Amino acid sequence: MPTMQFSNIKSLETLIVKDNAKPTEFRSAFVDLPLLKHLDLSNNKLSVKNCCGNMFNGTPQLRHLNLSYNIELKFSPIPFLGLECLEVLDLQHTHLNAIGQFALLVNLKSLKYLDVSYSGLIFKSHISMQGLSSLKVFILSGNTFEGDSIHYMFSNLTNLERLDISDCGIEDLRWSSFTQLDRLRHLALSGNRLMAVDFLTNPSLVSLTQIDAGQNNIVSIPQNILSHLPGNLSAFDLSRNPIECSCSNTDLIMWAINQGEKLIHPESTLCKTPFSTYVKLIEFDIAYCRHIWEVKVVVAFGIVCLILIILAVVYKYQFYLRYGFILLRGYRNPRRQEFQYDAFVIYSSKDEAWVMEELVEKIEGGVPPIHLCLHVRDFQAGKSITSNIIDEGITGSRKVIVLVSQHFIDSDWCRFEFEVAQSWVVLERNASLIIIILEDVEEEKTKKVMGLHKHLKRNTYLKWKGNALSDVMFWNRLRSAIISGKHLNLSYNIELKFSPIPFLGLECLEVLDLQHTHLNAIGQFALLVNLKSLKYLDVSYSGLIFKSHISMQGLSSLKVFILSGNTFEGDSIHYMFSNLTNLERLDISDCGIEDLRWSSFTQLDRLRHLALSGNRLMAVDFLTNPSLVSLTQIDAGQNNIVSIPQNILSHLPGNLSAFDLSRNPIECSCSNTDLIMNPRCQEFQYDAFVIYSSKDEAWVMEELVEKIEGGVPPIYLCLHVRDFQAGKSITSNIIDEGITGSRKVIVVVSQHFIDSDWCRFEFEVAQSWVVLERNASLIIIILEDVEEEKTKKVMGLHKHLKRNTYLKWKGNALSDVMFWNRLRSAIISGK
Repeated sequence: MPTMQFSNIKSLETLIVKDNAKPTEFRSAFVDLPLLKHLDLSNNKLSVKNCCGNMFNGTPQLRHLNLSYNIELKFSPIPFLGLECLEVLDLQHTHLNAIGQFALLVNLKSLKYLDVSYSGLIFKSHISMQGLSSLKVFILSGNTFEGDSIHYMFSNLTNLERLDISDCGIEDLRWSSFTQLDRLRHLALSGNRLMAVDFLTNPSLVSLTQIDAGQNNIVSIPQNILSHLPGNLSAFDLSRNPIECSCSNTDLIMWAINQGEKLIHPESTLCKTPFSTYVKLIEFDIAYCRHIWEVKVVVAFGIVCLILIILAVVYKYQFYLRYGFILLRGYRNPRRQEFQYDAFVIYSSKDEAWVMEELVEKIEGGVPPIHLCLHVRDFQAGKSITSNIIDEGITGSRKVIVLVSQHFIDSDWCRFEFEVAQSWVVLERNASLIIIILEDVEEEKTKKVMGLHKHLKRNTYLKWKGNALSDVMFWNRLRSAIISGKHLNLSYNIELKFSPIPFLGLECLEVLDLQHTHLNAIGQFALLVNLKSLKYLDVSYSGLIFKSHISMQGLSSLKVFILSGNTFEGDSIHYMFSNLTNLERLDISDCGIEDLRWSSFTQLDRLRHLALSGNRLMAVDFLTNPSLVSLTQIDAGQNNIVSIPQNILSHLPGNLSAFDLSRNPIECSCSNTDLIMNPRCQEFQYDAFVIYSSKDEAWVMEELVEKIEGGVPPIYLCLHVRDFQAGKSITSNIIDEGITGSRKVIVVVSQHFIDSDWCRFEFEVAQSWVVLERNASLIIIILEDVEEEKTKKVMGLHKHLKRNTYLKWKGNALSDVMFWNRLRSAIISGK
């Protein structure tokens, strides 16, 4: 390049040196050209290794520089020195380096036009265009963008009027990509792979008049985008896109027809019909869609009418449908061999005195102890009454005791419970009803309860007479009726020392409960080998030391095995479960276990629930055993788990729905993000959020907090007066710290609660959360009697009290014990 020949010509304003056929070198700088404004060095096959540092120092008035269609420009660290007045820079079709990574053009403060199209640039940094605040035209088609650079690199180009990013292979543009470009008039996007144009709704594009989006992958543009296109838009090119001509795309088709003057190249804007033919977008027959729409309206109207008829039938026969659903649900659930209770008692609340003073005292206080299910004591607070009747009562108990009296006959709930229990007996062969006639009832009145009169005619029942001689016989017969069957309960005794071959003749025994009774030898020898049909075994807290892996031999039918609170020696735990191939629930909590091997659970492919809490485990690698394919619930709380690596988390059982990691010393650090971000291991900060009026705070702090948080295991309550974050809005605290941060919600209902706007708001939000979150539940405490009409002031409260079990505070010593036990049980249920 003859720079010296052209130097020192002080009057020179325009210099054009272009179209040289031979490769040209450009080494020396232009000197002393004070008036040079236009310099064209294009198409010279230039290859410059250290471009533009001092080459143009002698051209202080240079406005236009053209270096396009050359071979290569490699820029110096600080190029374009002395070109503060440069307004036009054309570098198109010349291989460039570094511009896409560094702010190399920062010295060009006056630059208004920049063309770097087809220059092999790879834009990696969003700071590459810093300093070009005067730029009006930016052409960078035919280059490449990496990462998210394209979404931020235009933010400082506030004077930009034309932007060309066509042929760049762009697949996505965000709404934020064009923020602050409120002077942009022309946007070229053709030849990319865009499927959507949502970004055009950015209000910053207020001046946009022309958009070229041709030759992309746009199939459809929804109405919400079309209706928010820039108001000044006068030209929109959608040609050579695979637009779909279908009735689901009528918004775009109608826009094209109605806004035809805005559509550029309408003859090239074709669309594909459902019959795989191509027509011009503006010529698609919309009438076809109207016909389809009319058919859909007729069909939809028919469906709505059908739904209304079904709803009317459901409303009219809702009781019978609900009754049938409950029965069907109970029947389809897997049979519970691990019954929680020996008998569920159906009785009227007006006969509660006899139940508590006679029945409970004589039956539960005897030997062996019998566990009764009473709605006043054992129903789970916060759960619907019908669900409690089915889950806790009828299907959760081996037998059902029905206490018949005049009060029973008059009670709707008693009749409902009896009818469900009777149907359950039909469905479940092993279930049975034990009828107690508490007082004489006229025969005609027994017919008011469906099936009762017929049952009394066909089956033996017990009759309470209330005299000393009859009482002894009554209680003996009742105990015998309850414990008959395939259930043996020897729990909560002092000690059992087994003979060499125990349990002879009990081949049909299915349930054996030995919990909290000191046992010998079971952990060392196969003493249970005769119990071929055993399905439920509880030896928890029995002082056993398991030394031999053969101790459980012969129990191939076992489904539930509870051995928490015992001890394992040697490697017995790693092999003793291998023959229990039907096991569905295993509880080895509180056993001091420090390590479990991968092989410990081989062949347990039916195991659904695994309890490991209260041990000293530091790792859960064994959970990756493919045999644990059916596992849905894991309780690994209160161990020594600090972290779980990603390779373990990614191979947890596929059916896992509940994973308890509470009360572990989990490390909150950046190295533990795999565990923290894993949705299966998410835990709540509190066990229950308490909604109450500040005027009831004395009862909450002195009674509720003291009894619940001070018990064992500890329960953590969230109270607004103590736990809400200072400086945070009350509504945010209610949602974040309270309702969504707690497993359950306790509602303390009183007259103060009814009168409080905040209490009503909290209750309504909590109710909505229960609907959205299946595992959430409300536990209602009636602190004082409130008139039924007043409960209707709180949206949903009256209906909730009608349908769900709640707790009532009575304030006397006997009731208090039962109240706190039921409340603790309700809070920790499902934990």
